[in-house]
Amino acid sequence: MPNEPSSAPHPNRRGRATEERIHEAALHVLADRGLDLTVEEVAERAGTTRMTVYRHVGSRSDLLLRLVIEATDRFAERLAVILDADEPFAARLEDALVYVVTSTRSAPDRQAIALATADPTGEWGAIDTEGRVMAEVLEFLQPRLEAGAAETPFRAGVDETLTWLLRQVQLYLLVPGPFGDDEDALRHELRTFVVPAVLVDP
Repeated sequence: MPNEPSSAPHPNRRGRATEERIHEAALHVLADRGLDLTVEEVAERAGTTRMTVYRHVGSRSDLLLRLVIEATDRFAERLAVILDADEPFAARLEDALVYVVTSTRSAPDRQAIALATADPTGEWGAIDTEGRVMAEVLEFLQPRLEAGAAETPFRAGVDETLTWLLRQVQLYLLVPGPFGDDEDALRHELRTFVVPAVLVDP
């Protein structure tokens, strides 16, 4: 998944402590506000000034990109365990989709990130001008879907399938459906409609 923007650690202990305090504050503000996070809110939460935040972490865009990359990396660690498990690909795909939808729904900041980063024409496009986050997401998922296609034939090419699956996840986040957070109902729907739409013989 994405590599964090390079930022050399502060050379002294006090500076490192300030950076850690700002980082923790930024994580809390991100959880509360999603991508509407402001440097002023981070500074207030950290008990410091805007200029100190800028000096230690750069601009608001730099800070957001770093936080999103960190969140994406943590998310990918669990997803990799699911997709790389020793199970039939249909079961792994179902488990992966359930995990992505339920864990993203349960974390407002993660949901805001998932929806915003998928839209390069929106605010996120001005922050991640090179599309690094989405490119790394695709790079992470591509070989795992290719391995799945070698095991169980897909109805379409891997690229087309991956794009379609990402849109389905966005749809589940935007329109949760009549069952709310019922994981069993979500799993039944994915198994009945989504997985068979991808695999020739799930």
